[in-house]
Amino acid sequence: MKIRMNNKKQNILCACAALCLALILGVICLWPSAKTEQYEVVLLGDSILANVAVYQGEKIHEFIEEKSGMTVFNGAFGGTGMANGGMNTMAICNSSWCMANLARAICSDDWKSIQATMSYADYYKDSNRQVMEGYKQRLDVLKNIDFAKVNVLVIEHGTNDYNSGMPLDNSDDLYDIHTFGGALRSVLSDLTTEFPDLQIVIVTPAFCMVGAMEEQACDVMDWGGGLLYQYVEKELEIASEFGVDVIDMYHNSPITRETVLDYTVDGLHPNEAGIELWGTAISEY
Repeated sequence: MKIRMNNKKQNILCACAALCLALILGVICLWPSAKTEQYEVVLLGDSILANVAVYQGEKIHEFIEEKSGMTVFNGAFGGTGMANGGMNTMAICNSSWCMANLARAICSDDWKSIQATMSYADYYKDSNRQVMEGYKQRLDVLKNIDFAKVNVLVIEHGTNDYNSGMPLDNSDDLYDIHTFGGALRSVLSDLTTEFPDLQIVIVTPAFCMVGAMEEQACDVMDWGGGLLYQYVEKELEIASEFGVDVIDMYHNSPITRETVLDYTVDGLHPNEAGIELWGTAISEY
């Protein structure tokens, strides 16, 4: 009789344990995501999209939001590139939040290194033009976006890779993130694998004339890695490989050597006419 009572108690305890485990698993499964920010469209890129205060005008992301009726987050950081290496100024910071590293952080949800470098950069922002007011807050939002619920991710890079002379590609390692092509392949591979339903669109650089100086126009000035059109061709080639859409601002926008100052404040960054041009191209997409 005593043995049967022990077995009965044991069965009751097992049933209770199973019920508790089921409740715990249920709570975990139903617990709301730690990702608190929700946007339909996210923009990632450089100062063309960043629209920082020094290049004041109507913001591209606000223009897109108004025209598309979709919620848009501007996650662009001026001075950054596709590849890890970026601009020479504040290189450690711009390398840290290059597109290749941002994509890895988005996919792995590991932001420790990027956040630490951003905090360092933010502390010294008053003495370095590459770190703009609000970038740290922008990163804080970006890392809390649930990309599984984002409809469209816009990636706009290439100008800073070109201006920095970043190598176009590494034939021995096609995923070398220290090259423009390798970084783009890495970005698209990471994002399409982790978020197969995410619509990604690449926006190419437009014609530029650094410092509004004709001798530094992108069709004549080679900063070490080639002319800008070669970076655009590499983007088009890799986007085709991955089946990703492209908004080709280099070939299909009215920005040329003759008109570049009509659309920019300095041969590179968009003025109000340029913001409308970029915003229209993206919002129509």
